[in-house]
Amino acid sequence: MSDAYCTWQDLLEEEGVVQPAKEAHALSNAEAPSGTSPDLKDLIREGQVPDDLAALLKERDQLEQNLKTLTGQAKPEEDADSERNRLMYPVFAHTKETRLQEKRLRRRDERRMAAQKRRLEDKLIDRKRARQLTAEKDAEAQQKRILRLRQRHRNAAREEGRKRQLERQQIESKREAEWKAQQAEALRNKRLSEIAQTRWQEARDERQRHHALETLTRRRNESEQRDAALDQRRAEAAEKRREAIMQARKEALADENKRIRDAERRRFG
Repeated sequence: MSDAYCTWQDLLEEEGVVQPAKEAHALSNAEAPSGTSPDLKDLIREGQVPDDLAALLKERDQLEQNLKTLTGQAKPEEDADSERNRLMYPVFAHTKETRLQEKRLRRRDERRMAAQKRRLEDKLIDRKRARQLTAEKDAEAQQKRILRLRQRHRNAAREEGRKRQLERQQIESKREAEWKAQQAEALRNKRLSEIAQTRWQEARDERQRHHALETLTRRRNESEQRDAALDQRRAEAAEKRREAIMQARKEALADENKRIRDAERRRFG
């Protein structure tokens, strides 16, 4: 597999497509007299280049201009719609004020959500209370109807009153049992709701503790890394100072030896 760099002109040559620039160059070389090399733009202006070839050369020049503009080699052409596009499609840039505004809006949304949640909870509680009151009123009305029925049956037939009274007692016992069952169900639902609320609060507290532990661990690791980097810089500085001291000692020793040799040379020389 070859690693040689291939341009788009080489790919066009491999596919058998004649490049417009090379065709124009060949045409200019064929039509130009010996010793001269006419300009390709002059040939296009004189109409000596085919229309499709001229269109391809114009498109190539436009693409080259766009490429230079994108790579920063040339300045972009100013158009009449540039200011209009800049005003229609502004680029948003974050600033300190916009970040503070976002935080304020986020807190406001959180307060609204909390208030909405409280309102929904209050509505649920009110609905439960209304249903309970309705059930109590219905039970009271039913009890009154039963009492009126007892009185009417007692006045109508004393003989059959005992039997009917027994039946009514059974009905009352059943209804009382149902009412107690409803009360027990309501109490059980309330306890389940309290348990769910407690579990949710425990889970939230656990998440907060976990987040705090992660933050503490991260800060501790960052502090250890900074301390390690500081110790390393101190060790490097101490090593440099030691090397500087050794170098100074070597230079001082060399100067002392030189002075001794010079003194001996002057003494015996």
